[in-house]
Parts: sequence; C-alpha cells; structure tokens
Amino acid sequence: FPTLGNYVWPSIEPYPETFEGEIDKLKSWLIARLAWMDSKWLNMGNCNIQAPTDITLTNNLIPEGQAIGTIVGILNSEDPDSDSFKYALVSGEGDQDNAKFSIFNSFLMSKEVFDYQTQNTFSLRIASTDDTYESFEKVMEVNVTTTLSAAAIFAQDLSFVLYPNPSSDHVKISSTALGGHSVSVQLVDMSGKTLYKYEGQLSSINSRLSDDSRALDKGVYMLRIDVDGQAITKKFIKL
Repeated sequence: FPTLGNYVWPSIEPYPETFEGEIDKLKSWLIARLAWMDSKWLNMGNCNIQAPTDITLTNNLIPEGQAIGTIVGILNSEDPDSDSFKYALVSGEGDQDNAKFSIFNSFLMSKEVFDYQTQNTFSLRIASTDDTYESFEKVMEVNVTTTLSAAAIFAQDLSFVLYPNPSSDHVKISSTALGGHSVSVQLVDMSGKTLYKYEGQLSSINSRLSDDSRALDKGVYMLRIDVDGQAITKKFIKL
C-alpha cells in the first residue's frame, strides 16, 4: 500500500496523476476485489443465523440442607441451527435470586445451603448463547423441598455406585435394591453435552454403558440417573 499524499491506497500502477483518476482507479480496484471475494466465498456461509428459541432445565427441585455446589439440573437449549451453547446468569426481569446459584458449563449449581422455611422458591434469569453469538434469555424457577420424596430417598439412600471409578476401561452402575424399577441414564460431558442416553432395566443399560464408556476419551463425565421421576448425578473419571 503506497502512500499518496496523506492517504493510503491499494498498490495500483500506473499511479493516477489526478484526484478524479485516483477515485476511478480505486473504484475499479474495489469492484474487482469484491468480485474476487464473491467467487471465493459467496453462498458458502450461513446468512440466515437464528438464535436459540428455548432453555430447559432437567430438574428444578433441590432438597433443603444440601451442600453448596449441589447440582440442581442440566441446562439444555433448543436452536434450529446450533448445538453448542454457553449459559450465564444475567441481569433483567426475574433475576432476583441469581446470586444464590452458579453455572458451570451447563450445570446449574447451588451457592447456598437452602432452608425451606426461609425461602423455598427462587427466580433466575438465564441466557443461552450459541456458537454464532445469538442469544436467548428466560426466567426460570427453582424450588426447595422440605423432605426427600420416597423416590429420592430410594435414589440416594439405597445408593447408586459407579464402578470401577476412576477407570481406564469402562464403567457400570451398581444398585442393591432397584428390583424391577425402570431407569433412565444420561452420560454427559463437562460441557453439558449429552453423549448417550439409556432407558430400561439396569442390566440392559449396563451392557450398553460398558461398551460406550470404554470408547470415551480421558476426562471427567457425569452420569445422571433418573428413577421414578427423581434424579441423582454421579461423577465418573476416565483415565
């Protein structure tokens, strides 16, 4: 880019000797440049970018007295042209309880130990931003329960154990008292993306989970286990 007077111009030779000549040369160069760019990239991108249309939370109940950092649920988004999202608690209508929660990737987590008598309903304003930087915001509600339901007691006290964990090979779920209960299991990575989903009897799920987890890359994963409408989340480390 040689300098003409106080301006920087594209390198066009021969150099114009008049202002009008400079303008004509510059126009011609710009038209040719735009035509070249069109020939390279026109219609190759997505010019009809759409924002997320909804945000959902897999669970919005948390029993009182749970430790700080308890996972309430997993955030998901609906978007016609994206499958990668970043979530944030944002200011606006319905944000009055944002400070009592945090978001890690797509996991909504508690920042306080909640007491039902003090407060049992919380309002959050959450934004989902896709990989084209389009965003959608939604007011969501989290509720505190006074006691665990029978199903939640079943899920926690009768315990689900992941074994072996950590593991360099595969993982399975062990439970001492599932009986004939149907189980729903999601294997989720730390970005919140659901990698695999299983439903049915635990023996059938373990067979598929064993094969799928064996193929996982090294890292930390979450297994969300749903029984009778109640959920518990377990961490799994692949070595």
